[in-house]
Amino acid sequence: MQDSKSKVNQKIIVNETPIENPNFDYKNLDTLENHWLKLKGKLVNGQKIGICLIYLAKGERIYCKFKNDKANGKGIYFKKNGQKVIGYWKNNRF
Repeated sequence: MQDSKSKVNQKIIVNETPIENPNFDYKNLDTLENHWLKLKGKLVNGQKIGICLIYLAKGERIYCKFKNDKANGKGIYFKKNGQKVIGYWKNNRF
């Protein structure tokens, strides 16, 4: 059950000022910063929750389950060349 203060939205969010981050590492999503182009997923009070798809600035994608705005669970990192890396994130760490 959701309390009256929570706001749940299925969203597509577009980053107006994406920046390619040379230090980005999919194994540590804390390095994501402004390296993303678009996010499709559910937001609760501005935090990612449930399954989200994140499009990255270099043509990569991340598909993962989020809890409390952190990647937690099985997910897929899609490389620009089409290769898939499948694994688990816990608190944004692969």
